[in-house]
Parts: sequence; C-alpha cells; structure tokens
Amino acid sequence: MVDKEDPWKSKSKPISPTNLFGFSIFGGITAILLGTWLNSFLLNIIIPIGIMLYYAYTVNKDKSDSLSIEQKADSVYYMGFILTLVAMTASLIALANDDALRFNTIVINFGLALATTILGLAIRIMWLQLSSQSLADAESILKEKIVKRSQDLAEQTENVVGSMTALSNQLNKVSEPL
Repeated sequence: MVDKEDPWKSKSKPISPTNLFGFSIFGGITAILLGTWLNSFLLNIIIPIGIMLYYAYTVNKDKSDSLSIEQKADSVYYMGFILTLVAMTASLIALANDDALRFNTIVINFGLALATTILGLAIRIMWLQLSSQSLADAESILKEKIVKRSQDLAEQTENVVGSMTALSNQLNKVSEPL
C-alpha cells in the first residue's frame, strides 16, 4: 500500500508571526487606501476585517513558543488600532482633498475604524480570559500532581528506611557471633 500525503498540508515553513503581522498591516492599509480612493465597500471593510481574522486565526494556531498568549492578543488589538487610525486618517485626507467626496465614504471608513478596534479588543479580551482560566486549571492540575508525587516519594522513603532497618538488624545478628 502506498502512503499518500495530505495535499492540503503545507510542506513549507510557516511564516513568522512578526512577518505575518507586517504583511497583514501592509495588506490592511493598502485595502483601506484603495477602498477610500475607489469608494469600494469590499476593499474598505471586508478585506481589512478578513485580514485581521486571518491573522488572529493563524497566530492563535501557532503552537511555537515564539510569542506568549499576551503578545498574540496584544498584536491583534494593536493591528485593529493601527487600522482604525489609518481608516480615520484616510477619511480626513480624502475629505480635505476632494470637495465632491461622498459622505458615504467617510461613514464607511469610520465604521471600519470602529469595527477593527472592537474586533481587536474582543479577540484580546477573549484570549486573555481563556488563557487565565486555562492557567488556573493547569495550576490546580500541577498542584495535584505534586501532592501525589510527594505522597509516592514519602511511601518509597518509608520502604527504603524499613529495608535499611531490616538489613541493619540482619547484619547485627550475623556480626554478633563474630
């Protein structure tokens, strides 16, 4: 039988979280600027939020120890905040440069600004709350393991002391005639 490899699993090395953050920020900023210029709802809202969700999913799935859960949560929040500032800045610059700019474009950008901040903050809060609960669970499990190992060690120590006492008694009995 021939082993078939899963065609969906990537054989390439995954991108580092730092590079992924940079590419995600660049993609989000580009989408916001193009969306503002082209007055495109898809470019302006759906793509930046999709990029944030993809980044959050990828970073959360990363099991390497390169980033702590706090750093991962903060990076999603900061990405949302950066995209918020970019959307607001793009709106204000577009408004200042184009008197005929439709009000709808400004509202969409400010909606994006609020959406990215809320999404980043919500992900950060959820991850930190879930990690604190899992840390508390891990701590209680670790305490139980330590107590059990301590009890096992105490029993083994008693057995060793008992064996040593018995051996000492036998040596005393054997050495008395000598």
